[in-house]
Amino acid sequence: MVLYPANALESYHVVKNPTDAIAGLRCVLGRLLSPEFEDFGSASQRESWYVLQSRLPPISTIRKDGTRILSYAATRSPRHNCELPQLYAVHPYGLYGLGKPDLRLAIDTARHCAESEEQLDFISWHPTGIQYARLGMLPEAWDFLTKKLSDGPFRFPAFWGPGHDWTPDHNWGGSGMLQLQEMLMQTDGRRILLFPCWPADLDVQFRLYAPYETSVECCLSGGHIRRLIVTPESRKKDILNCLRRRTK
Repeated sequence: MVLYPANALESYHVVKNPTDAIAGLRCVLGRLLSPEFEDFGSASQRESWYVLQSRLPPISTIRKDGTRILSYAATRSPRHNCELPQLYAVHPYGLYGLGKPDLRLAIDTARHCAESEEQLDFISWHPTGIQYARLGMLPEAWDFLTKKLSDGPFRFPAFWGPGHDWTPDHNWGGSGMLQLQEMLMQTDGRRILLFPCWPADLDVQFRLYAPYETSVECCLSGGHIRRLIVTPESRKKDILNCLRRRTK
C-alpha cells in the first residue's frame, strides 16, 4: 500500500506514507483484530481488516545527528506548521512506550526529531509532554509540565493564551492535565503502570480511572506508596509499580 498524496498532520505536505496515518491504522486495526474483539464485525469485515493490516507500509526511519529516529513520512517536505507527526506513534496511537519494543528508538526520536524550537514549545495544544511521559522521560516531562500548567497571564490562573489561537485556551489546560495523568498512571491493555514518569521524592495523592471499569486511588509519601486501593480488587494483580524503573 502507498499513501500518496498525503499530509503528515499540518506540518509536512505533500508526502508519501505519513507516520501519523500509518500509526493510526496500525493501532485501530490491531485493536479490531485482537482477541478482545473477536466477535466484532462480520467474517467478511474481519477478513478485509486482516488484508488491510497486511498491506500497511512500515513506519519510516531516518538518521539524524548520527542517530536513527522515526521519520514523519517516507519522503521529505518543507515544514508548514509546528507539529511532530512522528511522535503520534507514541501518543495517541501507543505503538511505542514503556514495556514495548524499540523504546530507545522512540526516545531518540523525541530528543532529535524537531527541526525548530517552535516544535518543542509547551504552549496551547502541544502534546509533546504527554509523549515524554509515555516514554518515561522524567526530566523532559517535568520541565514541560511545570511550564504548561503554570498560571496564565490573565485574571484567572486557568485562563491561558493566546497560544496559537485564542484566549482562554482550553487546549492548553486539557493537554496539561492529560500529561499529568499519564505521568501518574498509564494503561496498556490490562496493564496498569503506576508512577511511570513521576519523581519519587514528590508526594502526591490521586484517584484515576482505568479501562475495564477500574479505579485506582493512591498516596505516595516520602518515596513510598502508603495507600493503594484498586476497585475492583481483582485488578490489583494488573498493577505494575514503575516508581524506580524509569528510563533515563
